[in-house]
Amino acid sequence: MCQWYWHALRSRIFPKPEIFDPDRFLPENEKQINAMCYLPFGEGPRHCIGRRFAEQNLRSALAAIVFNFELRPKPNAPLPSETEPEKKGMFLMPGQHLYLKFIPRHALNQ
Repeated sequence: MCQWYWHALRSRIFPKPEIFDPDRFLPENEKQINAMCYLPFGEGPRHCIGRRFAEQNLRSALAAIVFNFELRPKPNAPLPSETEPEKKGMFLMPGQHLYLKFIPRHALNQ
């Protein structure tokens, strides 16, 4: 089970957890958040040793995609904000497919 998804949904940690509210993480609200409510790789002396490697690989992969492609939503495709999350899966993901066009950046300059 993906623990961070369930932690984020708990209303005792975040009021109205189903609502997207980035203001929760502003510096003035930071003191109200329990430091242990988000633990994707564990914490303490036995946390996942692959954490830094996984995070660095993710950053590199996303940077390569953004550097080489322009991402545009396909016409008539649902936006992420218009979809419900998948409720039966192990990972947090949209309940329906999201379609993007990957336009090579070298094609944009021609």
